[in-house]
Amino acid sequence: MALSALFSCSCIGVVSGQWKYLVTVSPATGIMTGSIYMDYGLRMHGFPGENVTDGSVLVVKTHEAPPLEVDKFKSAILLIRNPRDAILADFNRLHKGHIGTAPKSAFKRKSHEQKKSEWSTYVFSQLAVWELLHQQWLTKFLGPVHVVFYELLVRDTRNTLIGILSFLNHTVSEEDMHCAVANREGIYKRKKKYKNFEPFSPEMYSAINKVRHRVLHMITEFNNKHRNITLHTVHSGKNYTLHYRRIP
Repeated sequence: MALSALFSCSCIGVVSGQWKYLVTVSPATGIMTGSIYMDYGLRMHGFPGENVTDGSVLVVKTHEAPPLEVDKFKSAILLIRNPRDAILADFNRLHKGHIGTAPKSAFKRKSHEQKKSEWSTYVFSQLAVWELLHQQWLTKFLGPVHVVFYELLVRDTRNTLIGILSFLNHTVSEEDMHCAVANREGIYKRKKKYKNFEPFSPEMYSAINKVRHRVLHMITEFNNKHRNITLHTVHSGKNYTLHYRRIP
């Protein structure tokens, strides 16, 4: 049975509260998110689909490039988060797990080999990875694609989930949808955030904005290239969300 991929860069995938309820409800509803990874922490805290990639799951979480096996995934959902927030979230995860916040000292620590801080090196290296992985999914994957911006999932949970489930050709009860929206925060929300602390330099912001706009341009080019797709666009401030599925 061909599965659908749920791709997100770094740690923003199905651990978001907006998706949490829908991936952990009873298997009788047919809704379960698998994963190519085995995170025992997630498995112990309500994510039974860790390391499950068979037909018992609805989608499979991955943070990797599209697989070389063309028949591994029949379609893909790209869950895209602003690279600034995605990189910071993953840096926090590396230092303090899924719900912790890295200490301020971690952002200032110098590497032994380089004059730049480890944080600065991490930002620019992960920014390159963020761009490359989205480029690969937009240009190399051959199946239907559904793009969702994480910010819209947070802001308009219900309609975004409805769009995702429609793309997957899967329906849920009104009760399940209500619970998903009501439990949008989930258990993996970082509550401690430093006030008056800005870890990103102007140089970092400049690079982030350039990369972000290049990826948005890739999405636009993808849409222009595949005329036989349905497209829905939402624009609010700095956030863009484009949903599209290629029709066979």
